[in-house]
Amino acid sequence: MEPEGLVTICPGMASADLFDGWFYWGGALCWEFVFTWALQLAQIGATEPLKTELFQAQQNIPHLLRSVSPRNFPLLTTTAIGQFYVDWLNARKQEDWQALHPLAHFDRFDLPALHIGGWYDPFITGIWQTYQRACAVTSQPQKLIVGPWKHFPWRQRVGELDFGSAANRSVDEMQIDWFNFWLKDIDNGIAKNKTNLFFLMGENTWITTEPSASIVVYYLDSDRSLTTVKPTSPHPNIYVYEPWNPTPSTDYAPVNQKNINDRWDCLTFYSGVLERELSIGGVAECWLEASTNAPDTDWVVKLLDVYSDDREILVTMGVLRASYGGKLPSQDQGCYRIPLRPTYHCFKPGHRLGVTVSSAAFPLIERHSNTASQPSTSVLSEWQASTQMIFPQSRLHLPVLV
Repeated sequence: MEPEGLVTICPGMASADLFDGWFYWGGALCWEFVFTWALQLAQIGATEPLKTELFQAQQNIPHLLRSVSPRNFPLLTTTAIGQFYVDWLNARKQEDWQALHPLAHFDRFDLPALHIGGWYDPFITGIWQTYQRACAVTSQPQKLIVGPWKHFPWRQRVGELDFGSAANRSVDEMQIDWFNFWLKDIDNGIAKNKTNLFFLMGENTWITTEPSASIVVYYLDSDRSLTTVKPTSPHPNIYVYEPWNPTPSTDYAPVNQKNINDRWDCLTFYSGVLERELSIGGVAECWLEASTNAPDTDWVVKLLDVYSDDREILVTMGVLRASYGGKLPSQDQGCYRIPLRPTYHCFKPGHRLGVTVSSAAFPLIERHSNTASQPSTSVLSEWQASTQMIFPQSRLHLPVLV
């Protein structure tokens, strides 16, 4: 049971699952976050001269992310203060984290909770799943608020977009109201209002009643179109992924992906121009029909809002290591089910939907070596290029609001 005296909780921008959605994403190490956070945490307990050396390394993070192998950074891998970082690298399976996984023990708790997240927060999947699990096993009220934000701050300007003044919702006040009700018996109405609050990006407004969603399937056709009509062509699209020149990533934010998507190691599929608004809400999933000639590789899928001026703004994204979950990649066609991070987004008339498939998002996730060994243990001489085939039976399951 919960600790004596614990009345309520308010998890904000945090994931209960420390494995998938925190340190790892679909089996791939979240390299940028893991390395950056490890340098920050190690400084807390370090003494001189190590403390200064870690601080100096932190000032050079952009360079180090692109030049250092996860296991080849002595300040963390050969010092006692960095042992936690080595543990993170070694724990590459869900079961390694089970003892630290609150979702596995939620049936022992019965607490009211106010859950707060951001669509571009790296922990949004964990926030979403924590709320769903709490609703399933507890009898106490659960409330979820998700804005267009990154991790912090909770403001209207995110990435390259301004979501308007409505995005400046006072989360602090909502938390105070929540605690005042449960801890001080102040009847301010927050617990009686059982509706969740989701910010619908594009429309830039809050939804206070949860609409239902129906799944609409879009196919990734051979002509690089994104269509609701089932393709008849059997011919795949092909790209080559080279680990020594991995597909780069931007910040996980509403940022233009056009320059990246124009590379040879990306395939982008476009819908026709929308004649009316198309709003989505929830978790989209890409069923990627693909093959690779590598012993293992990564699949990265991005959903884009393509503007009339050809900007390709990131809406959400999913990652899957081909071997994650025990599945062995093959030169034969196989189906890889890749959930994208939760989102609520409105595609406006005159815009198009876009889906990009690649095999890297570096340094957001670690680059895969295209070998059977873990990327962090492989050496440069072992790296190999891979030929990736994406078949037109590939499809995006999109939760369209109705």
